[in-house]
Amino acid sequence: MNPDSKDSLNKSKTARGIFFTLAGGTMWGFSGTCGQYLFTYKNLDSAWVTVTRMICAGIILLVLAFIKQRKEEMKEIMQDKRDRRQLFIFSIFGLM
Repeated sequence: MNPDSKDSLNKSKTARGIFFTLAGGTMWGFSGTCGQYLFTYKNLDSAWVTVTRMICAGIILLVLAFIKQRKEEMKEIMQDKRDRRQLFIFSIFGLM
């Protein structure tokens, strides 16, 4: 591998890392501001907001996984009974 292409690849990864870090921090702050608005002005329960956030994040992650991975690989997870059971148990109790 050419040293120049290796350096270019490292710079590209660094730039992506910086972008995703800044985007994540911005989204985290925006989420907190939205949550505060909902608690203060709409009198929503914090448990409801938390559950809704987690469900939306899970759906987004599943969609991204289906896009990034081949659909066949994602279907394999659901075909094994043991994997299905572990996934279900984690989805219910893993984040409590």
